[in-house]
Amino acid sequence: MIDVALIHRRFGDSLTDPNSYRNLCSIGGIISVDCSKSLGKTIGTMDITLAALAVYTNTGTAREDKYFGENDSIDLYLSSTGLNTSSLINMYANNTSAFVFSGSIGSVNLIEQEGKRVLELTCADKTNVLTNINAQRSGWKTSEGYYVYKPTDTAHSAAHQLISEVNENMRLAYNEPNESGGDYWQNITFASDSDDCSNVSGFSALNIGFPFKTYAEIFNEFVSGAYTDDVQFTYWIDARNQMHIKRLRNTKNDDIVYGTDRIDSLKFKEDVYDTVNAAIVNAGTDLNGVGIWWYALNEANAAEVGLRWDIFADLMTGKDYASLTRGYDYGTATGVSGKVLTDSTKSWTPDDLIGKWLINPAPPNAFLITDNDGTTITVDGEGLKETDYIIYNGTNADFRTEVRDVALAKAKAALAKTAKLRYRGDIVLNGTLSHDLNEVFDIQQTYLGFTATSPKRMRLTDVAHNVADGSWKTTLTFKEDVGTEGTN
Repeated sequence: MIDVALIHRRFGDSLTDPNSYRNLCSIGGIISVDCSKSLGKTIGTMDITLAALAVYTNTGTAREDKYFGENDSIDLYLSSTGLNTSSLINMYANNTSAFVFSGSIGSVNLIEQEGKRVLELTCADKTNVLTNINAQRSGWKTSEGYYVYKPTDTAHSAAHQLISEVNENMRLAYNEPNESGGDYWQNITFASDSDDCSNVSGFSALNIGFPFKTYAEIFNEFVSGAYTDDVQFTYWIDARNQMHIKRLRNTKNDDIVYGTDRIDSLKFKEDVYDTVNAAIVNAGTDLNGVGIWWYALNEANAAEVGLRWDIFADLMTGKDYASLTRGYDYGTATGVSGKVLTDSTKSWTPDDLIGKWLINPAPPNAFLITDNDGTTITVDGEGLKETDYIIYNGTNADFRTEVRDVALAKAKAALAKTAKLRYRGDIVLNGTLSHDLNEVFDIQQTYLGFTATSPKRMRLTDVAHNVADGSWKTTLTFKEDVGTEGTN
């Protein structure tokens, strides 16, 4: 048995009035429902096709004359054991495990063909909001106590601040009475299973939030690894308007075995998608503020599939600078004033640092040292920062060579992971809600060489459901990405 419910509420109707909710499946006319969510797409979507019954007719131009309208909400529930529809206002509480999608209507299309008249409703989840609004903030810095996402310190969690701005923008747009949301806009919140980004070492400054960047663009930067020591995350907003920020892990969640699990169809191919075997390397700037650029290749893979380029930037971290061969000393400034940096934990020999370079915290913030005593350094320029520093005992040419070598080594290590053919594919199952985005599976399909002793570990990147003609099918799309390749 397949039980389906589509709970419709008109835009602006009260959330607390039971009469605001109606089950389209009880009214009738449902032909098909298709919904999908993906790690590779910012927006989850749902398309509903239903017969154009008289009850759904638009009788005029006024909002109250239309059954369906833009921004109406529709929630999808699916179950193979039965749904509790005794209280539509409490549908989620009564059917939490069967809840699939909550969307707002973007368009209503009437189609007439061969004597049949149908309506097509297209819906999107509220992640769509992040793609349309520009950020207000000019940025945050880790040195000022900010992190990408820190649930225990929301005042210094950039993700919390961004979502707060989104909610405020939408609340004001709909003239809602308070920050808790109302009939029109229900606030985005953070899911309890989100991963704390502040426990990853090696943060860079969070200079994010520039004008003309959407919130979606900023979150894409957050999860890319640039601000979390190359540890990648992903994010999505689920059907209940909760944002998930999850670390891309390679730990297995489950197995799928062809011939054992109830698989309708399976299709995989090995391809060059996501392959990067050549890179322009931007290693930052030298001690004079001039860029350090080079290139890196994975020759074997390039000969096989051709050159596939990317640009690698932000390769150098404070730890890399501190490990340079001619690095003399490093630390954290306890104070700065004009051209003088103080580190009260040091005991340098007076005048011993003259002629060396003070890098504070990274180029182009580099200065020649003109004087020093036991705990202070005087430099030949302005702009010192009360943050990490490195003292470099070499020429600018030495520095360029060392930094280029470190950056190239990191770039080639990255290319060794990305310059490979990988598998991706789809598995169609009887309808199931047992699997979610970002989970990692070991796939067994003997013909492809995915055996019990050597399965193929892949990440679940897309989940799609199709309900039509009394059947429910779930399509799971898997991808062998950098995080899962070679881990099984």
